[in-house]
Amino acid sequence: DLLGATHDVEISNNTITDAYYYGIYFYYGRDVEIAENNIGNFTNAYNYGAYLYNIDGCVFSKNMVESYYSVLAYYLGTSSSATLDSEISNNMFNNGYYGLRVYYGSDLGVYHNTCVGSYYGFYDYYNGSGTDIRNNIFQGGTYALYSYYSSSSIDYNLYYSLGTNLAYIYNGSANYPTDLASLQAVDTTQNMNSVVGDPIFASANDLHVYGPLANDAGDNTVGITVDIDGDVRPSANSTTVDIGADEYDVVADDAALNALLSPNNGVCGNDS
Repeated sequence: DLLGATHDVEISNNTITDAYYYGIYFYYGRDVEIAENNIGNFTNAYNYGAYLYNIDGCVFSKNMVESYYSVLAYYLGTSSSATLDSEISNNMFNNGYYGLRVYYGSDLGVYHNTCVGSYYGFYDYYNGSGTDIRNNIFQGGTYALYSYYSSSSIDYNLYYSLGTNLAYIYNGSANYPTDLASLQAVDTTQNMNSVVGDPIFASANDLHVYGPLANDAGDNTVGITVDIDGDVRPSANSTTVDIGADEYDVVADDAALNALLSPNNGVCGNDS
């Protein structure tokens, strides 16, 4: 058990920069909170924003992470010895090969994260049925979701893949869903309330959201009442939380062509 482990540790409100390989490395602990840190600008091209291994009661929340291997959460769970419920929430993960990787999770909540990876957005590996994955944005260059022998509960997420397939799911056989319908067909108990499409970020390096898909599409029962910026969930203009780390309102009006002032004769060139 972890009764003799390092415990009651808080790492918060730091800028962690110019590290070589690990922004944060925490191995074997109990009741560890890592919150509101900005982790990035590594001196080695191949790096981990955070490597979290075998922690009983770990809260990783409201962190901004730019890292090649992003965050690896390995054997995170919650036992009766912990006072914190293990949770990865309200984080933005960007500019890496992977978005977020969670291995062998138990009694772990993965909520309201925005995860972007050039290969895949989220790696769901051998997680137990007590791992709950909801209200996240997962974007990947090849797969939005890579799931391998996982028993996690997964729903109310936004998936976006820049590749041919939306996801890779292996549960005894390989599945390559390409859209929402084929994703839901893999397991009709999962992703029934998820959505698929471009979240439309503010920019490649700013994962605040402008698009309508994530807006008012989350699950309120998760119980997270603020976003990564401290804004209230749901927003004052809504009764339903947004998917992802950012709580926002969609702008009501977009740009539109009102009149063509010139040329005024209706001629816009010829066939050459």
